[in-house]
Amino acid sequence: MSPPTEAEPLPAWTKNKAPGAIPRPDRMIKITAKVLEITRDRKPEDANIKVFRKRLTAREAEELLRDSRMKKGTDLLTAPSVIGRNGENVTVEVIREFIYPVSPGEKPELKTVNVGVSAHHRARTLADGKTIRLDTFTEVCEFEGFHEVSPNFDLPVFSRRRAEASLRLLSGESVVIGGIIKEEDQEVEDSDFFGLIKKRSVHPLTRELMVIVTPTIFDATGKPAKDED
Repeated sequence: MSPPTEAEPLPAWTKNKAPGAIPRPDRMIKITAKVLEITRDRKPEDANIKVFRKRLTAREAEELLRDSRMKKGTDLLTAPSVIGRNGENVTVEVIREFIYPVSPGEKPELKTVNVGVSAHHRARTLADGKTIRLDTFTEVCEFEGFHEVSPNFDLPVFSRRRAEASLRLLSGESVVIGGIIKEEDQEVEDSDFFGLIKKRSVHPLTRELMVIVTPTIFDATGKPAKDED
């Protein structure tokens, strides 16, 4: 197993509000993010898959989600919704804390890594009142095992996949970010009638991460804003 590596820093915008004056600061923006993972048998052409970002209408997003869920090996990792103020950052986390020592000894220094799905979104309305400037960033962090760094001392290894986009959408439209690939080899055991292992084999798999983010403008009463407002 590869040595542990440090996580890359978050995009700078996740720490700041949207720049400039915000049209209609009374507006709220609801953001729904669906994170899916599609696992399938690995194919040679998987090596050519590139990360893509695509703008979708509400109907196209619904059809994509339906078709994806019908595929064998599709898991919905998380599908949270959050409402934030116009132009402000919102963070959604579905995680567990993984706490571990970074050095041996009786009183070692401890470090915490959030394992699971973390998402950051920033959405603001533009001058026409119905177009949204969306910045979105999702990270999926997984624990992979341990790596020996010295005798009797191991450090955990984590894998991270990230999906990021910045674009303009109409209220209710979506952006899909896909093509985020992870390859893994799954060990398969073949047992006899008595449970004794007869053969072990390796099954190569491809896991693709897909994120669908939908921002919708709401008024101060909590209802979807009308175009003419």
